[in-house]
Amino acid sequence: MIGKIVCYTLGSGPTPAQRNKFRKAFLGYLDHSCGGEYRYTRAGLMSSTPHVKLVRSVFIVKKDDCKKVVDFLKKNGAIVHTRDVILTPADKKALKY
Repeated sequence: MIGKIVCYTLGSGPTPAQRNKFRKAFLGYLDHSCGGEYRYTRAGLMSSTPHVKLVRSVFIVKKDDCKKVVDFLKKNGAIVHTRDVILTPADKKALKY
């Protein structure tokens, strides 16, 4: 079975605040309120997309989900590279094939 590996970089242009905003929209985050008494999980694009995170900025996704991920990354100014990969049994399980 074939999947897609997606590698991206934001380069040196965005400020730390812009990078943080991008990361929250892409990966989601854990929000705290009332002095840490309440915790809320805020979803990002990858929260609803089955994926395998290899290292920072490198993911394996289903071929069907690749366009959605790449479009989001390019819309946010990322430089994106994708390649086909042969999935291992562990990857297939994580991607829910």
